[in-house]
Amino acid sequence: FTWRTCYLWTSVTYLVGASAAFLIAKLIALVGFYGAIATTPMIAIVYITYKTYLRNVEVSLANAEHAQRHAAVLQASEERFRSAFDYAAIGMALVSQDGRWLQVNRSLCEIVGYSEEDLLTTDIQTISHPGDLGDLLVQQSRLTKGTLPGYQTEKRFIHKLGHEVWSQLSVSRVRDPETQLIRFIFQIQDITDRKRAEARLMHDAFHDGLTGLPNRALFIDHLKLAVARRRRKEYELFSVLFLDLDRFKVVNDSLGHLVGDQLLIAVASKLQTCLRPGDTIARLGGDEFTILLEDIKSNNEAVYIAERIQQELAEPLELEGRTVFASASIGIAVSTPSIEKRV
Repeated sequence: FTWRTCYLWTSVTYLVGASAAFLIAKLIALVGFYGAIATTPMIAIVYITYKTYLRNVEVSLANAEHAQRHAAVLQASEERFRSAFDYAAIGMALVSQDGRWLQVNRSLCEIVGYSEEDLLTTDIQTISHPGDLGDLLVQQSRLTKGTLPGYQTEKRFIHKLGHEVWSQLSVSRVRDPETQLIRFIFQIQDITDRKRAEARLMHDAFHDGLTGLPNRALFIDHLKLAVARRRRKEYELFSVLFLDLDRFKVVNDSLGHLVGDQLLIAVASKLQTCLRPGDTIARLGGDEFTILLEDIKSNNEAVYIAERIQQELAEPLELEGRTVFASASIGIAVSTPSIEKRV
C-alpha cells in the first residue's frame, strides 16, 4: 500500500524520463542534433500534460484523505450523540410525523414503565393522557406545517401500571438527512414529584390541617361565587349555616386536647354526611364551622338541614374509650329574604 501510494508515480516519472532520453539520443544519432531540437515542442507538451495529470492525481488523493477524515469526524460525532442519547438523564425519543416511536432511550422507558421493544411497536398517542391528547395533536400539526420550530409544555403520560406521570415535554422539528422526512425530537423530564408537591401545597393553603375541610379562605371564595351566581339569577336561593360547638372548651380542659381534636374530626365527618354533594362545609377555626348550601328551593330547606345536623350531633361519640355527647348552636342566613334563625 505504501509503495503504491507513495512511489508508484515516482517510478512512472523515472521511466518516462529515461524513455524520452533514449528517444532523443536515437534521434540525434539518426538525423543529427538539429532534428532532435525540432521534437522539443512536442516533448514539452507531453511533459506539461503529464505534470498536470500528476497534480490532478495529487489533488484527488488529498480530497480522498479529507473525505476520509470528515467521515471519521462524522462517525465520532454520531457515536457521541448516540451515547448522549442513550445515557441521558432525561427521556429522549425520535418520533415520526404520525407519532410512532422510532428511537427511545432507557430513561424514557423507566419514566413510562415500558420496555424499548414495547414502545417501538406503539405510538405516543397510546400512552398519552386523554385530557392532554388534543393539545398534543394540535401542536404536532403546527410543527409538521412549520408554523413553529418547537414547543414546550407540561404533559401527562399513562404509566404501564396505570398511574399518571407528569412530564416537562420539549419538542423540536428536524429533517432526516437521508430520507428528507420530518422527524420530532422529544425530551421528556419526569416532574411527577414536583406536581404532587404543588398540589399538596395548594391543598394545604385552602384546607384545614386537622379535619381536611376547606378553610376560611376557600369558603369565602365559594361564597363570592355563590353571590355572583345569585346576581346572574342562575338559581334563586343559597344559605349559609354557622355552627358553634357547645361546651367545647370544657371537653378540651377536662379530657385533653387530643380528645378535643378527635371530637372536631368526628363532628366534621358527621357534618359531611348531612350535606349534598354540591354543598361546602368549612372549619373557620377552633370549634366553629360554616356550611354553604347552594341552589336551595326554599328557606325551609336550610332549616331542615340544620335540624338534621342537630339530630346527627345528638348521637353519642366514642373517643379514647370515653362516650362524648356533642351539641351545637346553628345560625342560618339565606340570600333572600334575609333572615336569621336559631335552632
